[in-house]
Amino acid sequence: PDDLIFFPDWSKLFPMTTRTVFCILLSSLFMLLAGARAAAAQDDINVEESKKHFDDGVELFKKEKFRDALDEFDKAYSLRPHWNILYNIGLCHLKLGENAKALMTLLKFMEKGGEKIQPKIVETVESFIQDLMADVGIIRFEGNLANAEVVVDGEPYPDAAKNMYLYVDPGKRYVRVSKLGTVVYEDRITIAKGEEIKINIETSELIPEEPVGPVGPVV
Repeated sequence: PDDLIFFPDWSKLFPMTTRTVFCILLSSLFMLLAGARAAAAQDDINVEESKKHFDDGVELFKKEKFRDALDEFDKAYSLRPHWNILYNIGLCHLKLGENAKALMTLLKFMEKGGEKIQPKIVETVESFIQDLMADVGIIRFEGNLANAEVVVDGEPYPDAAKNMYLYVDPGKRYVRVSKLGTVVYEDRITIAKGEEIKINIETSELIPEEPVGPVGPVV
């Protein structure tokens, strides 16, 4: 179904600031959005399992168990990657203080939802996204990232190679880019709020990646 989206009471998430309009609009939607059923046929088992994980995530969110709620929403999305669920994933990241992940997820929510999102929601979420952008840094990649794996602080970011950029929380970050088993970039950077850092992938200077385990008998 297209109603897998949960809007909690935003007045409890933020003080009365420039986000007040956003909070008021979304707190009035403290329910699952009603919508048309998906036209495309989907696996019934996956849909039911996804809905169960989603419902569990909602209950955990209400109990302020945001990490557990995030796990449930992630499972729901992996079983049924519907754009509505991305909103809930982004919200959990926000409550956990993971602003960069929240921003990237909300941007994806807007991209995937497109014209299906109500105009008032689009307007307020876009305004909210601008606020988040001021709280994070951005890494822009230059060069050929085809077949590349981008890892920041040990966590892979599959969309970074496609988008050629990545939002990160301010502070010290360990960035590693590998292509076909070879490291093409590896460094520790420090990034501030609102700062943009460009990383040029020098494919001509390849650093062989360390093997995961022994490749032959140990003598």
